[in-house]
Amino acid sequence: MWLRSYSTSLYLFLYAPIALIVLFSFNAGRSGLAFECCSVQWFGRAFGNPFIMEALGHSAFIATCSALIATLFGTLAVFGLQRAGARVRLLFDALTYCAIIVPGIVIGISTLIAFISLFDVINPLLASWMPSVPRLNMGFFTVIAAHSLFTMALVMVIVRSRVDTLDKALLEASADLYAPPMQTFWRVTLPQISPAIMAGFLLAFTFSFDDFIIAFFVAGSETTLPIYIFSSIRRGVTPEINAVSTVIICLSLALLSLTMRDQLYINGEWVSPDLGGYLDVIDPATEQAFARVAASTEEDIDHAVRAARRAFDNGWSQTSGAERGQWLDALADELEHAQPALAELEVRDNGKPLPEAQWDVGDAIGCFRYYAGLARELDQRQDQPLALPDARFRCRIRHEAIGVAGQIIPWNYPLLMATWKVAPALAAGATVVLKPSELTPLTALELAAAADRIGLPAGVLNVVTGLGQDAGSP
Repeated sequence: MWLRSYSTSLYLFLYAPIALIVLFSFNAGRSGLAFECCSVQWFGRAFGNPFIMEALGHSAFIATCSALIATLFGTLAVFGLQRAGARVRLLFDALTYCAIIVPGIVIGISTLIAFISLFDVINPLLASWMPSVPRLNMGFFTVIAAHSLFTMALVMVIVRSRVDTLDKALLEASADLYAPPMQTFWRVTLPQISPAIMAGFLLAFTFSFDDFIIAFFVAGSETTLPIYIFSSIRRGVTPEINAVSTVIICLSLALLSLTMRDQLYINGEWVSPDLGGYLDVIDPATEQAFARVAASTEEDIDHAVRAARRAFDNGWSQTSGAERGQWLDALADELEHAQPALAELEVRDNGKPLPEAQWDVGDAIGCFRYYAGLARELDQRQDQPLALPDARFRCRIRHEAIGVAGQIIPWNYPLLMATWKVAPALAAGATVVLKPSELTPLTALELAAAADRIGLPAGVLNVVTGLGQDAGSP
C-alpha cells in the first residue's frame, strides 16, 4: 500500500504543474496567476499570433531535419564501429557518452565558437571567389547542425544497444543461403533494429524541438518556439503561453496514443493495465521480441466487463439492425484500407506465410460485410408470426441480444477468428470483451484501433491482452 501511495505522490509531483498549465490556458482573465473561469479565447489568440506560428513552424522544421540527419548518420556510425577494433570503439564510445553528459550550455558555447571560427575562414574566400554568393551566418543551418551532432549520440546509444543483441545465427544462416550482404541487411537486420531506429528518431526529434540552450547560442536572428516562450515569460506568464503549451501537450499525447499498442482498449480508450505488467511478443521467424502488450489482470477484466455492460444497457442493444450493419461495414472499410499492413503484421505475429495472411485479412473483411447484411435482415425478421396448433393463442418471434459476450481467441488464426466472434455478436446487438492469445495479440489490437477510428460507441468492443490464467480464466 505504501508503495502505491509513494508512486501516486511522485506522479502528482511530476504532473501537477502540467495540469495547472492546462487549467490556466482556459483562463478568462489576462493574469497568468489568478484564474477566472472559463474561456478559450487564448487559443484563438495564440493561433492568430504570427510570431508564435512562425516560431512553431521553425521548431518543427528544425526538429524534423535534425532527427532525420541524426538517425541516418547515427545508425551508419553504429554499423561502422561494429567493424572497428576494440580500442577505436572504446574511444568513440567515450566520445559518444561525453556528448550526452556534457551540459547543454557548454555545447552551445562550443558550437557557437566553432561556427564563428569556420565562418571567419569561409566568408572571405566566398567574397573573393564568388562575390554574388551570400555570406554564411547563424540561422537554420547552424541550429540543425548543432542539434544533429548532439542528438546523434542519443541515436547511437539506442541503436547500438539493439545491434549488440542481434542473433548472429540469423546473419550466418542468411550467408549460408548465399544472400548478398545488402539483402541480408534489408531482410534480416533492418526489421530487427527498426524499433530502435524509430525510438532514436523520436527521442532526437523531442530533444531538438524543446531545446532552448543550444538554439539560443547558434540560432542567430531565427526564433524557435522555446526561444519565443522564454523571451515572452520574461515579461510574465500569460494565458496565451499556457494555451500554446496545452496544444503541444495534446499533440504529444495524440502522437503517443498512435504509437502505443501496449495498452488495453476499454470503454473507447487506451488505458494502462491496473498493475502495470507487460508481455513481450515474439517474432517466430527470429525468436526475438519485437513488440510488447499489456498483461491484464482480474481488475482490468472487471473494468472491461463493466464498460461493456454499460454500453449494452445504455443504447447498443436498442439500436436497429440497420445501424449495427453500418458500423460493421465501417469496420470492414477500415480493415480494407489497412489490409497490406495487417497482413504483414499477421506474418510477424503468427509466423504464417504472407499469402495465407493476406487471405485471412481478406476473409475477415468479408466476414464483417456478411454479418452487416445479416444485421440489416434482422430488422425484417423481428416480430414475425409463428403458427401455433391452438388458434386461441398468437405468437411472435422477437430477436434480442442477451448481454456481454466474453470471447477468447486462439493463436492460429488471430484476426480471422476474432472476426468470426466479434462480427456476429455486434450484429446481434451484444457488446464484446475480447481476449486474444498472448502469443498473437497484435492484430486484435489493430481491430480495436479500427473501431476507435470509426468512432464505435465506447464500451461496445473492448480488447484486453494477457495470460490465460490472469485474464482468461473464469
